[in-house]
Amino acid sequence: MVLYRFRVFRKWVSTFTIKIPFPGGKVEFAAFDKILAEMDSVKLVTSFDSVLTEFKHGKRILVIDDNAEMCDFIESILSEQYDVIKEVDSTGTFNNILTYMPDLIISDVMMPGINGFELVKQVRNDVRFSHIPIILLTAKVTTSDHITGYETGADDYIYKPFDGEILKPELKTLLLKKKHQKALYWY
Repeated sequence: MVLYRFRVFRKWVSTFTIKIPFPGGKVEFAAFDKILAEMDSVKLVTSFDSVLTEFKHGKRILVIDDNAEMCDFIESILSEQYDVIKEVDSTGTFNNILTYMPDLIISDVMMPGINGFELVKQVRNDVRFSHIPIILLTAKVTTSDHITGYETGADDYIYKPFDGEILKPELKTLLLKKKHQKALYWY
């Protein structure tokens, strides 16, 4: 096992330790140093900063609905308080979750490709995203659909059509719960 340490200088000094197992324990440090020298870490940091500076409110809400008008409607309700990322094609959802790491997801249930129930299951089964609160918005109003939504792991299940003023306190409550959980368990 090779232990390699390096420092990243920016506003703070950080030390990262990388342990890489190599068969036989042999490694050519010159080759490893060459790989590190070729890494364009400044470019990586700059591109990450540019993604972060796109957001002005700090809290990111990912809205997934195959109806662009519904995405626009939700954005109009929330854009004064939150950064809204709209997704009208559920096939790219996981890339957007990974890229933007939203603080909350609002998803339609009935969509082509991956439906809302399946999305909730996949998010809950991925340790990288399982902590993100999810609200399902849907026209499916049967009791069994409502139960399915909660059983798959949705934090809330709101029927369409809905009053936008009801959505705001729901988001605030879920984000506050997330903040409390983070304070209790992640530090």
